[in-house]
Amino acid sequence: MANRIVLITGSPRNGNSAAMAYAFEQAAKKRGNEVIRFDANSLYVEGCRACGQCYKVPGIACGLTDDFNKIADAVLSCNAVVFATPLYWYSWPAQIKSILDRFFAFCNSQSPIAGKSCALMACCSERDSSAFQGLEYSYDQSVSYLGWHSVGKVLVPGVTKATDYEWTDAVARATALAEQF
Repeated sequence: MANRIVLITGSPRNGNSAAMAYAFEQAAKKRGNEVIRFDANSLYVEGCRACGQCYKVPGIACGLTDDFNKIADAVLSCNAVVFATPLYWYSWPAQIKSILDRFFAFCNSQSPIAGKSCALMACCSERDSSAFQGLEYSYDQSVSYLGWHSVGKVLVPGVTKATDYEWTDAVARATALAEQF
């Protein structure tokens, strides 16, 4: 059975995490899945204002009217959400963080996005994989809070230049992750 997967990327330079996202997307499509990709770097998403307007506008998850509403509609109708991101200061880049903050609009006792599958692909220039601890903690806690099920993580340390992924197994691991959907 084909899945509908929302892929949210956070790469501002089209480098290593973008290569993983592309490999994942192609492999997922090859398996018959539909992939809806959002490149956070090219979107305008305001920060959450805890405005209390959640679910007051049909088809829109929050009272703000920006690019998050397209993401919200896609997330409401998908089976899975996958994040592909570089590590920024041991966490999410601002482009993805504003999207994650807005997921708060979905959090209530009858969350319409609970039960979805998800995954994380991330890379960083540090060679020590412990650099991912902050990002992993944020991801794991968010997954739990949203009621999602993580099917895997692809964490690739030691990639600095935009093409360093070529010297790693990042693309192969991203491709293998697509097989989990």
